Amino acid sequence: MVLPNPGVSCMESITEVNAMVSRKTAAVLQQIAPKSTALYHFCNFLERTQQSTVILLKLLIQQVLSTATESQVSVLLKHREKSTASPKAGAFLSALLEACPARETFLVIDALDEFEDRRALLPILGQLVQAGWRVMATSRQLPDIEGALHNYPQVEVAAAKEDVEVYVTRRLEESDFDSISNKSSIVNSIVKKAGGM
Repeated sequence: MVLPNPGVSCMESITEVNAMVSRKTAAVLQQIAPKSTALYHFCNFLERTQQSTVILLKLLIQQVLSTATESQVSVLLKHREKSTASPKAGAFLSALLEACPARETFLVIDALDEFEDRRALLPILGQLVQAGWRVMATSRQLPDIEGALHNYPQVEVAAAKEDVEVYVTRRLEESDFDSISNKSSIVNSIVKKAGGM
């Protein structure tokens, strides 16, 4: 169980939980296929101005390096030696594709809708899939994402109203606000705003 850090806001706590879920998903994939490479990225709304496709690709390369085989390190070093002072996304993509063989690489992108540089990232995700990577992205339904991913299998997941009610009620009971008199009004308002999220 993850307990919220009292020094951070509710949104930051949710962000921490989502990042942990992304890491755990990658860890499960690694257990299922131990010789595979499992990569993940949580697109954080609070950091949207600091996120770019190039930065995301660099972070994925760092993840590869954290568990890299000798051959992966060799490939990445070769690409680093060839790179310019400020490599473009294509150079990082090329390095990832060469270092991580098809069918052995899993990528989880969580909260893709929170990533502002989607126009550059979506074609790259398509290239990774075409190369044989197994890519899973979670997102709200947005036209640009739906348009880019319409040819790929999709699963719609939405919380039932009752699930959200139970969750919010329990969170209020666990909080310092458990003695609020109009708790049901607060719960109903939050459930209505959640709209199946």
